[in-house]
Amino acid sequence: MTLDRKLLVGALLATLAAPARGASDDPRADYDVQDYRLELLVDPASQTVRGCGVTAGVVVAEKLESVVIDLAAPLQALGATQVAGDLFQKTLPHGDALAFDRVGDTVVVHLAASLARGERFQVAVWYSGRPLRQDDFNGFQWTLTPGSGQPWIASSCQTIGEQTWWPCKASYFHPEDKPERVAVHVTAPSTLTAVSNGRLVDVERGAGVTTWRWRIDQSIPTYSVAIAVGPYVHFEEEVALPGLERKLPIHCWVLPESEAKARKQFAQVPELLRFFSEKFGPFPFPDKFGLVETPIWGMEHATVIAYGNSFPDAIRGTGEVDPYELRNKLYDYVLVHEAAHEWFGNAVTASTWGDFWIHEGFCAYAEALWVEHVHGLDAALDFMAEKKAGISDLATVFRPRRDTAAAAYDTQMYDKGAWLLHMLRYVMGDEPFFAAVKEFACDPRWRKGTCTSADFQAVCERRHGASLRSFFQPWLYGTRWPSYTVRQPKLEGNKATVAIECKSRGQFRYEMPLDVEATCADGSVVKQRVTLATGSQSIEITGTAPITAVRYPGFRWILCDVRHVP
Repeated sequence: MTLDRKLLVGALLATLAAPARGASDDPRADYDVQDYRLELLVDPASQTVRGCGVTAGVVVAEKLESVVIDLAAPLQALGATQVAGDLFQKTLPHGDALAFDRVGDTVVVHLAASLARGERFQVAVWYSGRPLRQDDFNGFQWTLTPGSGQPWIASSCQTIGEQTWWPCKASYFHPEDKPERVAVHVTAPSTLTAVSNGRLVDVERGAGVTTWRWRIDQSIPTYSVAIAVGPYVHFEEEVALPGLERKLPIHCWVLPESEAKARKQFAQVPELLRFFSEKFGPFPFPDKFGLVETPIWGMEHATVIAYGNSFPDAIRGTGEVDPYELRNKLYDYVLVHEAAHEWFGNAVTASTWGDFWIHEGFCAYAEALWVEHVHGLDAALDFMAEKKAGISDLATVFRPRRDTAAAAYDTQMYDKGAWLLHMLRYVMGDEPFFAAVKEFACDPRWRKGTCTSADFQAVCERRHGASLRSFFQPWLYGTRWPSYTVRQPKLEGNKATVAIECKSRGQFRYEMPLDVEATCADGSVVKQRVTLATGSQSIEITGTAPITAVRYPGFRWILCDVRHVP
């Protein structure tokens, strides 16, 4: 190693080991990824993979001499080469070997010549090893099917990083950099089927092994790149969806022993996709909507959702035990939640992990919308009330100063994020709220790139016609929530007077609408919307006849504590 390379490697090691990095001092920020190509041989016997990952990018720094690519131990870097020509041709011609260094969990590939801003490069990192498995959800799963005992393999890496199984500029560290296209070629024993993102381009059968070539031409985060390998049976159908010119193919890969249950369970998929298309806009990935049965409970891999749920609707009433019965009480949790991720997470992606709630909060609220669609608004309001039980009043929806997906991940952003949207809908009203959500989900800037909470707020304010700062400040960035003390209404003929006090232990002032209903002696109901701010206030309602009772349905739309006192 030359002295210059020693100095460079030393500097990189210090930079990459820093506890908090900004884009200015992270060498991975010196280039913008355009395309990836992953070629992978999966060996179930040794539980190892080997192959190469090709990164195509454009220089955004003043110059680029080395490309830093993430690849975590214990995976071994075997070599690096230049790659010429079309990255998506069937056989990829590799050029000259390039010098490289292993620096922590990265591979530093030294280019043959320095590149200037705007120039494109294509480099391949050859590697092998056994990818990390952290637990039954995180990592590369090497398992056997419960029926025939055949190899059953799947990847899942959102909170441990995609660098744990393939070389890339991992969105685990850099969520703002989404590739425009990805090709995944998987070679596996011919008794198995290999499934990945996008459309199936080609299948090539060899001596005992088969290569499955997949390609997706839409921007996706690298953690949603995935493979699943198993003795799958496959069935498919097509569905016409709002906003799509052609029917969308729906592909399902399941274990043979699950086929009957899967056909029954997945019969609801067309209606689910139609509903989400109406709420969120056209389905983002016209190549396919895919479901593949995996040993992982569920994960939102783009166009190839990992499904390990219990087929709850298919087994309900059969006597078969559902280990996820509480999650599946009103709907198939994995199917509904992960399908919504095709819009939020896979297409519309947060540019920093602080805005992780854009992925999970939106999809948690999509569950409530599906409950409303299937079971009615009252059931959806009860469903949201149940979600409150798991929320900590010390949690914020926004997750500041989190450098990685693991550091940002917190279950609070699911349900508190859902409650934020639930309340925002109440504040804005259904028509402008859903118009804002659809506009946000369809904006090509966010579908092809990334976005922030501020971008969503700007869309909502435009649709609302007024500032929503007083809403987003406490609910997105603050802890706690308000508590209301409601005194027994004073009824005087056609008039009712109610005293309500709003308190908060948080740092922000709360200002929320509240719908109040007064029932009159003649059977009529008078509805009135008032604005409650932190502090005490008195509300007067006038009825068409003597008022007999006062109700507060608006509290079902506010994340709060309510106490009724004499």
